[in-house]
Amino acid sequence: MRFTRSLPYRPALVAATLFLLAMPYADIGAQRPPRDRTVWPRGPEPARIQYVGALASERDIGANISRFAKIRFSITGEKATLLAILRRPHDIFVDPQSRWWVTDMGRRQILRFDPNNRSARVVGASASDDSTLATPLGLTGDARGFIYIADGMRHRVVVLNAAGIPVRFIGEGVLLNPVDVALDELRGRFYVCDSFLHQVVVFNLRGEVIGRLGRNVAGVEALSEAIRRIDLAPTTHSGVPQRVDLAHSKPQRGPKDIDDNRGSASGEFRYPSFIALAPNGHLFVSDVMNFRIQEFDGAGVFIRSIGEIGDVPGTFTRPKGLAVDSDGNLFVADAAFNNIQVFNSKGELLMAFPDRKSADGQLALPEGVYIDASDRIMVADSFNGRVQLYLRLRP
Repeated sequence: MRFTRSLPYRPALVAATLFLLAMPYADIGAQRPPRDRTVWPRGPEPARIQYVGALASERDIGANISRFAKIRFSITGEKATLLAILRRPHDIFVDPQSRWWVTDMGRRQILRFDPNNRSARVVGASASDDSTLATPLGLTGDARGFIYIADGMRHRVVVLNAAGIPVRFIGEGVLLNPVDVALDELRGRFYVCDSFLHQVVVFNLRGEVIGRLGRNVAGVEALSEAIRRIDLAPTTHSGVPQRVDLAHSKPQRGPKDIDDNRGSASGEFRYPSFIALAPNGHLFVSDVMNFRIQEFDGAGVFIRSIGEIGDVPGTFTRPKGLAVDSDGNLFVADAAFNNIQVFNSKGELLMAFPDRKSADGQLALPEGVYIDASDRIMVADSFNGRVQLYLRLRP
């Protein structure tokens, strides 16, 4: 069994990783880590983060090619590849059944990994079929197993049932380039981060707009014109508009985004990319081109700004994915620093990981971050084509 592309095969480590991938939401933070661990910080302070392993394909959850398939490959000369292989993972969500949903910008699809059954499935996306997903980006889910996915190309949020079938479409005619979603079931709302609107749009669970964060200068006419221009944009050989590839890396300017809505004052955004909800209902927004993270309370009132442009800890160059752990600590991926910075509930820097002293757990262009109820930390390691898994330790 191949474990990862960055680690040698270690049977004990493989078994431990499969256990952590599949285990239900339990308090795994109190478990004693193995002796041959990679942890941060490296001392003399107590270890807080432990590297566990990586998920790059369905083989990493124990799947194997069947004997029949091997015979067919030997006869036909076909290349024996697995069905579900990550290319450029973008975001992660773990549903109530412990299945991992990963959006993949390289495949323009969603891959659903089920560690319990050691199987995987590709949830299709199509640039030609308007009833399916075209460019799945940020995602989240609810307690009933429904998955909410931002589809930038279709200007909407798509809701899938537990089987991966679309059952609702939200935000058509309202959203321009939705890139991430955060769900607040307790308050009956969800938030959609729209990078070209330079806003976070707030919906109730019926899909009705109930508020907006950010500048709101442009009207409906400007939105309609921007959508029209995007839909008429030149396409690549795969039929996907060229602007999709720029959704998070090189912000688009000109008529395709609502430039009047851009702003740098408190509560305003320039190409926001990811959002995350804290246990107390506060919302964090990755404000990419203002090089900061903004925090709002449950009523949408601005609380604070975290970070600024720079190249030292506590600053950002390309802030991307966000997640909040059970203690209210904020984890921020920086695609330029290739690390995760951790801030406490006051916005103070606690630590950063991984460092460059070990190959284990290293990141290249990290994007989405997800933390489950057991404080397992999952990071979309996009350039390396894998999801990295870390464990928060409690001394």
